[in-house]
Amino acid sequence: MKSSIIEVAVNKPFDEAINALRANIVTNGFMILHEINTTEILSKHGVQIGELRQVLFFHPNFMKDVLKIDNLLVNEVPLKFVVRSIKNNETSISITNPLDSMSDYYGAEALASKLLEKIMLILNF
Repeated sequence: MKSSIIEVAVNKPFDEAINALRANIVTNGFMILHEINTTEILSKHGVQIGELRQVLFFHPNFMKDVLKIDNLLVNEVPLKFVVRSIKNNETSISITNPLDSMSDYYGAEALASKLLEKIMLILNF
């Protein structure tokens, strides 16, 4: 497992977990920008996997901060949760730790810390 990835396993079926995640994202002040249904995409190419979605999210105020810090920092956003069915009543939710992904950008430490705090609130089921 990659050490820069934060993963939590929740004792909820996939649909319940992803719905709770979506609600937590919005409740914590972010916008869901897009959701990629990886399971559906792969099935169209004959590849069968369990439920897997990628939820991209961010907020314009944070984007404003990103652009003030370093124009290249925009490569680290939007943030993305990966939601994966493990078992019938267990779902994995993972995300890259912004402290790691933004560590190479001078002046991004405070923003990365703030984003990590928000991520941990979102993951609090």
